[in-house]
Amino acid sequence: MKSGQYIPGNSIIHSLDPRTKLLGTVFLLSLTLSTDNFIRLGIIIFVLSLMIILAQLQLRYVLGQLRPLIWFLIFTFLIYLLPVSAYSLNQRLCLGTLFTSKLIVLVLFVSILITTTPELDLVHGLEYLLSPLKKIRLPVQDLVLIIYLSLQFIPVLHEELQSIYGVDIKSGNILNRLRHLLPMLIIVFRNSFEKADKLAFDLTSPNYPFSENATKLRMTIKDYLFLGLLGIILVVFGTHKIFI
Repeated sequence: MKSGQYIPGNSIIHSLDPRTKLLGTVFLLSLTLSTDNFIRLGIIIFVLSLMIILAQLQLRYVLGQLRPLIWFLIFTFLIYLLPVSAYSLNQRLCLGTLFTSKLIVLVLFVSILITTTPELDLVHGLEYLLSPLKKIRLPVQDLVLIIYLSLQFIPVLHEELQSIYGVDIKSGNILNRLRHLLPMLIIVFRNSFEKADKLAFDLTSPNYPFSENATKLRMTIKDYLFLGLLGIILVVFGTHKIFI
């Protein structure tokens, strides 16, 4: 199972309107970024866990989305331990843990959005939400097309990078390793650009399903219940902010 790609399913999260999932994701990302203590973060993690269950995603797969970022997360945590501020070591540990945990939650929320929403539905939902910007002559459809191409290109680049895994470049000094790695990277990017060129050619076809009417968006009672749940979370956060 490849990371960063849509996984078909019949779960509650899968059946939600893409606009609902986009709005919900932006809302939850905003709450996560504004979180400044572990109690509020715990509430968000509970919501995240509930969404993983409702989406019927394997926990092993969801956590696997963090694998490419593991060193970045470790580096971020270690930065907070440096004695460059007036905070004590315990305070720096708490701050580092809180910030790193927030990064992990952000990545997992986005991962749930991508894996439970077809790319075209995601793009059309985004175009619908951004449609008011057309009144001020912003090229919304061009922007959405760029996002769609980016979503299409991510798995292509991932496949090409996977093709060089397992190749032995550990022998010799650093110069020899770089000398062996460079030709492989050239091949990876050449193949990626060839596939990108083919994708661009396909987009010019009148039969390609990227059009304003390709996807019919329709909100149901489940969407309104989900948005209502987000409203309850907002009230809980606001109450906690006032009384604690």
